Amino acid sequence: MTTFKIGDLVWAKMKGFPKWPGVVAEPTKELKVTKKANNFCIFFFGTNNFAWIEPKGLEAYSEPADSKKKSGAFKDALAAIEHYKLTGEGGPPVEGETTDPFDQLIRPSASVPNLQSDKKVKTASAKKRRISKDDSQAASSEEDASSEDGGAPRSGKAIKLKGPKKSTDITPKGRPPRSSNASSLIKRKKKAENYAADTTTGEASTSRKSLLDRPPVLPRAETPPLDLHTVSHTLLSKSVIPSDKVFGFIGLGIMGSGIVKNLLNSGHEVHVWDRSPEKSQEFARIGAKLQMTPSDVVGSADITFSCVSDPTAAKELVFGNCGVLREMNVSKAFVEMSGIDPDTSMTIATAIHEYGGRYLESMLVGSKAEADEGTLILLAAGDRTLFNDVSSCFEATGRASIFLGEVGSATKMNLIHQMYMGTTMACMAEAMALADRAGLNQAEVLEILGISNVCSPLLMDKGKAITDCTFATKFSLKNLSKDMKLVQGLSETLDQPIPITSAANEVFKHARRFGYGDHDAAAVYISARF
Repeated sequence: MTTFKIGDLVWAKMKGFPKWPGVVAEPTKELKVTKKANNFCIFFFGTNNFAWIEPKGLEAYSEPADSKKKSGAFKDALAAIEHYKLTGEGGPPVEGETTDPFDQLIRPSASVPNLQSDKKVKTASAKKRRISKDDSQAASSEEDASSEDGGAPRSGKAIKLKGPKKSTDITPKGRPPRSSNASSLIKRKKKAENYAADTTTGEASTSRKSLLDRPPVLPRAETPPLDLHTVSHTLLSKSVIPSDKVFGFIGLGIMGSGIVKNLLNSGHEVHVWDRSPEKSQEFARIGAKLQMTPSDVVGSADITFSCVSDPTAAKELVFGNCGVLREMNVSKAFVEMSGIDPDTSMTIATAIHEYGGRYLESMLVGSKAEADEGTLILLAAGDRTLFNDVSSCFEATGRASIFLGEVGSATKMNLIHQMYMGTTMACMAEAMALADRAGLNQAEVLEILGISNVCSPLLMDKGKAITDCTFATKFSLKNLSKDMKLVQGLSETLDQPIPITSAANEVFKHARRFGYGDHDAAAVYISARF
């Protein structure tokens, strides 16, 4: 009985499939579980699959007499093994590499060590691949067709190995095998050379490019840190008279940090808390007073602002352990600046009123740049006396503050604004993607839009982010997507159809699946483009 060692080139015969070129390799993790005595782990060229093959299904590799009548997959496998013989490349992947086409698109320059150049051949197991139940059924249903047209063997995990049949002649009946000639050898060598050129240059083949034409997730551009020691020019131009009241602020995120900075620089006394102690300590260096919990902030302040990411976080701060309600009384007031829906705002307002406190919702229109500069637009609703008490704070942090009436009015107005912003950005992203596909210069497209009557600061700012492909977070994509979802909830409550907004939100969800949730909202272009 012929014995084989790791690195030997063989013809391997699997039940239901023709003989296929392969190499004896180290077993993968998944094959170790199903190993049978005296079987060999074979790596199949062309398909890049592994399987256990019994010794009687193996024979030493030699060039076939004729391959003209074989399938394209079989010819590719021959080219791969010939290339492996010449260079040692294209064999079983080493540890850390993958044969998955998508991963090869992301890392096209991954190299495989030259196994032939080493006396002691060492190969590592391939990454564990998941084979679905459907793949197994498809493999079993295609066995007969594959054996007739020279189809490639599939993964050993997808096919039950009960012992291959004896090797048979795969030459079509009625046709004697043709002897090899010089021309066929030259053609195979040329194909091997082309295969080598495609591998060594690190460029994905056309078939791989057509599999998935999109890039890996772009790294998020570094968001410039907030300069806490510089007073904005806008704030210097204002004549803000600070209130003598003590203010608390919960949440030092993208928007909250800019607001607190302007409150401190305008002379207000501010007590702060954030889930990240490091952020609170940074503001302590410029005059803020630190508190241990949200309830401590409310207890030490006359009026407390809250600015967190979503309705869930907003309710947790109010109703949760060491929350706002614990220290709420008739001498306290609460201003909600978080991006929430009308129902959440009404729920919080009811709880604050039950404890005797005053409540005001104040929605923020703008992004990080406006919050840092002090040019936000503040939409307020709720207690009118509280709106007057925080007028100095609104003057320091915004260029306009508007009182809209009873609780819920400001949150509805903010959602309408976000609805318009989201649909506009989705439309712009699709327009820029279409321009790119049409071969137009995106910078020229943006320039033309800039001098037309559709120009807006939002369009120019996000358009520049798209053309520069830098998505430093000013207003995160996940927060805008969250607002679009809240808009859909409001439309459901009012039975008002919003098909365009719903379609735009699907584009944002697609971008989030790509991994761009923490990028700027302009990254929705990636979803539209790919």
